[in-house]
Amino acid sequence: MTERNLLNSFSALLTKYLYGVAAFVFLVAISFTYGYFWADAADYVDSVTAFQNGKDYNFVDFGHLLWRPLGWLVWSTFFDLSDPSIWRYQIFQIFQGFSYAAGFGSTLLVAYILRVLKVHDWVNILTVATFICSHAFLNFSQTGTTYITALFFLLLGIALVVNPSSSRPNVFAGLAGVSFALSTGFWIAFVWAIPAAMLAAPILFGFNRKNLTRSALTLSAFVIAVLVIFGGAIVVLKIDSIQGIIAWISVASHGNATHGLARVIFGISRSFVFMGDGGAEIKQFLLSNSNTQNAIYALFNATIFKFLAFYLVGLLVSIVLLGSEHGRRFFLFLIASCLPLAIFAISFDGAAIERYLPLVPAVFIAFALSLHIARHRLVMGFLVLSAVLLILSNTISIVRWEQLALDPSHVERASLAKPLFARNAVVFLVNWNEPLVNFNRSFPFHELNNYGNARYNVLVTPGLDQTRTWREEFATRVITAWEKDREVWVSTRALETVPAPEWKWVEGGDANVGWIDFPTFFDGLDLGEGVRNVDGFFKLPRTERNDFVLSQFASTFDKAL
Repeated sequence: MTERNLLNSFSALLTKYLYGVAAFVFLVAISFTYGYFWADAADYVDSVTAFQNGKDYNFVDFGHLLWRPLGWLVWSTFFDLSDPSIWRYQIFQIFQGFSYAAGFGSTLLVAYILRVLKVHDWVNILTVATFICSHAFLNFSQTGTTYITALFFLLLGIALVVNPSSSRPNVFAGLAGVSFALSTGFWIAFVWAIPAAMLAAPILFGFNRKNLTRSALTLSAFVIAVLVIFGGAIVVLKIDSIQGIIAWISVASHGNATHGLARVIFGISRSFVFMGDGGAEIKQFLLSNSNTQNAIYALFNATIFKFLAFYLVGLLVSIVLLGSEHGRRFFLFLIASCLPLAIFAISFDGAAIERYLPLVPAVFIAFALSLHIARHRLVMGFLVLSAVLLILSNTISIVRWEQLALDPSHVERASLAKPLFARNAVVFLVNWNEPLVNFNRSFPFHELNNYGNARYNVLVTPGLDQTRTWREEFATRVITAWEKDREVWVSTRALETVPAPEWKWVEGGDANVGWIDFPTFFDGLDLGEGVRNVDGFFKLPRTERNDFVLSQFASTFDKAL
């Protein structure tokens, strides 16, 4: 059999089993990797358990309106709730299962959309594989977060919009609008990509009456569905004023005060390409942090290289698309999808890797089309090589990062904390960004995390307004714990005058707090047992002095806010 015949046979098999191959690639990818960063999953679980206990902890949250109620509904309907000690474990499993299913469905939808757009099947599979192994998708499709479910409904809406069927175009348009509404219901950030998605048919296939009518029907269905979803929440919450609605929306920001164009530029690339602690390294380098070691070497051999490579590929894709009339339509769709979210991200949490998941459909459609229409072998070769390198780099890096998260030093600290949790103690770490926080929140099924039940508190979360009042908040939490006869333990790191590099502290990263503030604060308190432990925990006893000092801070907490 000749080489051409082999290629033809392979092409025929790929055409026939396209979706099977796509599904296989997804299953292989998640089999060899792990969702190493679970973001707010633990908070969703807290919210569901609180609701089950008759308390409200952001159960009807504007940012992720449908996620907690859906998890609670499935949990309370299909699980045995007789043992509260395993509630959190069960709910983590449910949320993770949603993400697996949504990730699988999203994979098939990307393959379907690219087939509708008539790209070569080999380009389709390569693009799907790159999509699966893109950083944010590969991570969050394996965690208990809402992001991939929101992405699934965005992709489903686009699939319905670009569907070539002419038998029921109005029905498809209406279903697309509902799907887009569900996407925003699972994560409101997707609203920034939906205008372009609703206009996908006119942008990609022409601004004629038929396509514009379908977009108008999609918009109408979207508006109605959004009013039902969010209006229903307002009724349930009994909000009866504009001020009340604004307050409800404001809570969804969780006090995040990070902003800036640089965060957006770095965050977009980091969403697609794994860069580890690249952001912290860059901050340390720019701020001349004393903890930075071999910063230039580390940056230019990893983070900066990946950063520049990502935008070089983006530039090449743009040039290819702009080179033809057909390609320019897809470039317009890319810009219309990316620009609104990028502008919003400048003012809110622009470095978060999940922030740019709404851009995923447009980015990979643009990549596939550029590879499909590229005329020069050198350009095609570079795009193919970049996709292969991204797949290999992200997969290998995430496997390695999981191993780092399970570093013996983190496990040892968690082992020291385990008996404290067994005594129902309240345990404080110093910094939200230190590795033990992620080990606790992103490995809920680990025995040292008591299968999801062990929860650490932190003194500060850099980037949030909370850093302005961390002393007052800490004092309030400590007094509350004492009143409930609970012990309070704090990481001995808070007593050190200089942080170690592996503690992930960036001095100057938050103007409201510096590291020296921690030992200075605790110098004014009585410290209990465990102080001499090098990297463990010390007890904060309830003494007359501690009661007096902390009560002074706690009394001003509400005023400070």
